[in-house]
Parts: sequence; C-alpha cells; structure tokens
Amino acid sequence: MLTGSIYVDLSGDDAEDHAARDRHAISRARLEDAPDGTRVIVSAGRRRWALDPYVLETLHTESGRLNIDIRGADGETITAWHRAIKSGRAGVIA
Repeated sequence: MLTGSIYVDLSGDDAEDHAARDRHAISRARLEDAPDGTRVIVSAGRRRWALDPYVLETLHTESGRLNIDIRGADGETITAWHRAIKSGRAGVIA
C-alpha cells in the first residue's frame, strides 16, 4: 500500500493577515492534485477560526476523498474546525 501526507500549517496566531496567509497555505498544498486517500494534516494550534472562506470550502470539498486530520491544542479547537469543514462555512467556527 502506498500512502502520502500533506502538511498545512494554519496555526500561526501572530500573522497580521490570517486570511491571505491561510489562503496561500491551502493553495500551495494543491489538494486537488493529491490522490484519493491522501492524509492532509492541518495544524490549527490554538486557532478556532479560519478567516478565509476559500480555506474551508476547499477542505469541505476535498474531505470526501482525502483524509483530513486536524491537529489542535485542545478538543474544542478540533471540534470547531470539524464543524466548519463539515459545513464549508467560516462563520460556523466559534
């Protein structure tokens, strides 16, 4: 069996423009080109939000064929990201 992983770091909380930084990280990962079953490790750190709708829309769209693994500082963070990715909308993260 062949496997692969893509690492996407969305954990930074010191960036002035989260939305642009997150969008760049997701775009650079080129998830649409990854084979089915690829694990996508999203490092969220303590962040319970993604400000750019493109980020969540992309993760939502690809979650049906890729294995999205959220890494967060606590259970609340992971729950927040799961809800947002399932809905595909940034406003759901609390």
